Amino acid sequence: MSTTVTITFPKSLCSAWTFMSEAEMKEQFQAMGVAGDDFDWSLPLDEIADEIADLADMSLFALAEEWCRDHESEISGPILPGIDISGPTVGDISQATKSEVEHVRHEKSAKEVAVYWNDSNAFRFTGELEVEDAFDFSKLEIKFVTTYCGGDAIYEVIYDGETVDLEEEEWGSCQPDSGFDFPDA
Repeated sequence: MSTTVTITFPKSLCSAWTFMSEAEMKEQFQAMGVAGDDFDWSLPLDEIADEIADLADMSLFALAEEWCRDHESEISGPILPGIDISGPTVGDISQATKSEVEHVRHEKSAKEVAVYWNDSNAFRFTGELEVEDAFDFSKLEIKFVTTYCGGDAIYEVIYDGETVDLEEEEWGSCQPDSGFDFPDA
């Protein structure tokens, strides 16, 4: 007997990041055009970032978000905690197959600066699917992408060999986080 169930992911993650060398970071700051000719570019990089942000009348938070916007690393999707299935089920989430999809590099080297932007819980994702008798967690496959912040955003949901179409709905408030991770001295 066929029945319709709804799969809901009530939490989400949007994350973008980029890695730069110290020289590349200084070039980015110089390209902003806010530093005068007498600016001391020999300061430690974190101090340069503070000074440039002040001169641009921005916070480091806003500067990081601007640099990461529309970056190739950006990944957005639901996250696994809180998954809910409305309808009859067999098993539990521990029986689902989970695998990582390589997206872009998400670990910085010791000498790189990471610029990152994360936004969480602004969206929920839902999808309906037809199942035989009950939703069987052992037929669920979840592919995810690991982000620089360490979160796992779901890239694709597959049930019994078929991709589940998820609809995105804005429903929560954003919990943004962004900034710079500088190399250790």
